[in-house]
Amino acid sequence: MFRPLFCAAALALATPISAQSTEALAMMAAIEGLGCTVTSDNEAALLQALDMSTAALETVGNELLDAGIIQVRDNTLVMTGGACAGVTEAAAPAPATLVATMIALRDNGCTVSEAGADALLSPLGPREVIMGHLRDLDDTNFVHISRDLGGVVTAERVCSASDEVIASFASQVADMLELPELSRLGFVASRPGARMLFVEWIAAQGCEIAHADSTQGMQHLGFENTLASVVVPLLDGGVLESGATGLVLPADLCAGSAADRQVAVAALPPEDAASE
Repeated sequence: MFRPLFCAAALALATPISAQSTEALAMMAAIEGLGCTVTSDNEAALLQALDMSTAALETVGNELLDAGIIQVRDNTLVMTGGACAGVTEAAAPAPATLVATMIALRDNGCTVSEAGADALLSPLGPREVIMGHLRDLDDTNFVHISRDLGGVVTAERVCSASDEVIASFASQVADMLELPELSRLGFVASRPGARMLFVEWIAAQGCEIAHADSTQGMQHLGFENTLASVVVPLLDGGVLESGATGLVLPADLCAGSAADRQVAVAALPPEDAASE
């Protein structure tokens, strides 16, 4: 159920309701007309009212989800924003430690390496609780735990979200875990997070990695085209250098701290400019 609305299509940034696309406003009006909720009983009526292609439904559904306007609850789609604000019952709040974990990852460049995990996450709560949250977030594709690269990278929807929208995401985790895996959100890694995780992985290897090994590492970042989205911007921005046998961190970044490297990664061109 609702798979056309939630699968991994192009993800829109979280934006105010007034800035939603024409298609998103049409979907909001259609859901409002159905009483602000969509179930298996009225899903066909929604699809008929919208008359959109599957690709458009995916994009618009993600746009509203990423803006915190719609939520998944108990296999039901609920609109909580727009004209439905205050009409539908508010979702039960997520554990504060879950919200704090998502915000901490977002504020840490949308990633954390294995080496930096204790310092970032230990203050948030008991280790077993936080690790449980990370597993749940991984299962619902809000984050990706890469054991091969030794770290966690957030999905783009988390990296671009406000605190309020992150709280909305967190409140849906328990319900999303009950959905069949194929009906859950798809994962698209945030570029800032993937770039930083890749850099920290190379730093942990002694600041140099063979080309063959770097290619294998790229496969664990959550991108279809990691070379263009992650590696080329790092090379163009001087965060990485291409040596005779592999990729190399410049001496100053190798000797510096993870915070120094994060500053360098954050200074790269915005994602939209990098993808042009």
